[in-house]
Amino acid sequence: MPELIPSKVRLLSRVVVGTSVVQLPNTGVLHTLILKAVSPTQTIYIGTDNSVTAATGFPLPDTQSVTLTCVNANQIWAISSAASQGLAMLGLNYV
Repeated sequence: MPELIPSKVRLLSRVVVGTSVVQLPNTGVLHTLILKAVSPTQTIYIGTDNSVTAATGFPLPDTQSVTLTCVNANQIWAISSAASQGLAMLGLNYV
């Protein structure tokens, strides 16, 4: 099987996440989506619908990241324990 080579790497955006749930933007389906919390001393919580909370979401403390495969970013919702936290997104597609 041939090695997969990234054909397109793009910094998608940095989403501002606060104490109200936000849906990540439509990116089209990506082979890989990397989300990294940029939230000094705070935690961002991600989930698959708008009911995500600090109690139910997957926690991303500051500087931590998660890698998801075969996903459109708009399938992810986020909330934070404080206002105006950052969630950086990097997308990869392969040939």
